Amino acid sequence: MRRLIVGVLLGCCVSACGESTVITPNEVAQNYVAAIAEGNFVGACAMIEPHARADLLAATKTRISCPALFARCLPVSSQAASGDQSQLFYANVLLATSGDRAQATLSRTPAADAARRVSMLDTRKGWVLTTPGHAVTRCIAQLRHHHRKHRRSTHG
Repeated sequence: MRRLIVGVLLGCCVSACGESTVITPNEVAQNYVAAIAEGNFVGACAMIEPHARADLLAATKTRISCPALFARCLPVSSQAASGDQSQLFYANVLLATSGDRAQATLSRTPAADAARRVSMLDTRKGWVLTTPGHAVTRCIAQLRHHHRKHRRSTHG
């Protein structure tokens, strides 16, 4: 009987390996905050839906990469994970979902405070970010403003 139970459990584990794991919006938000805290801007950028990421980069009016944009826009204090690993585990995520859209309000860690609020979309491949959060959005607006100011001074 014991062999039968072990065999059934092993069979369930093997069959479950072929199934994809469902990542919730809460997990996407937590993973995003963790990536920022670790300074993993390549990973953080990869969580943003490709069209939304392209729109963000185009909005800067520069030729900056997404990881370089994050490095420029996020305060150094948001990347304190190397000094304080606890910030990876204690971010608060207040989630509001409506159909295939979600919005997460983030707080309690420097990385979460820098992002403040992110929006997500449920695609066929799972939940992805559609906005990078407050610090990056504000920085993009400043880059755009600086670009316009620079163009006026060189053309006018």
